[in-house]
Amino acid sequence: MGHAEGTEGCAVMPTISPTAAYRLLTHCRRKGDCLLWVGKSWSRAFRLYADKRKSPIEPSTAAWVLRHGPVPAGHEVVRTCGDYRCITHLAAVTHAMAKHAMGLTRLTPTQVRQLRRAKASPGIRGVGVLALARRFGVSQSAANQARHRATYRWVT
Repeated sequence: MGHAEGTEGCAVMPTISPTAAYRLLTHCRRKGDCLLWVGKSWSRAFRLYADKRKSPIEPSTAAWVLRHGPVPAGHEVVRTCGDYRCITHLAAVTHAMAKHAMGLTRLTPTQVRQLRRAKASPGIRGVGVLALARRFGVSQSAANQARHRATYRWVT
């Protein structure tokens, strides 16, 4: 069953065969509100073969495709309940949003906006980049990267 044609604005996703869908559901166990993947794993990444070409995809991605269709282009599927095995509580978000949700970023969107305003008005006392970086608990380099959109591009 190869790859399905992506619709406009969606990434090209593998077709989830009936066999793969059956395997996904038979390798899950219910725990509270969650349906948890308990199938084989390697490198802490749970994978499922979606088509005859043996393209491995995450069970969460397979569950998303079965329920909602292709993952939007530029997005990835993340779990919203905190259990890395869950295939029930899913959301499609950009990579930057996923990093922020997992706590891998240190600045909030509001702080990034404050840093960018400081760039536009560097002469105002008390809003220098170094002062803001210290207040936010990040290095001046990290603050400058956020100001110049090298990081936090998704913050508008």
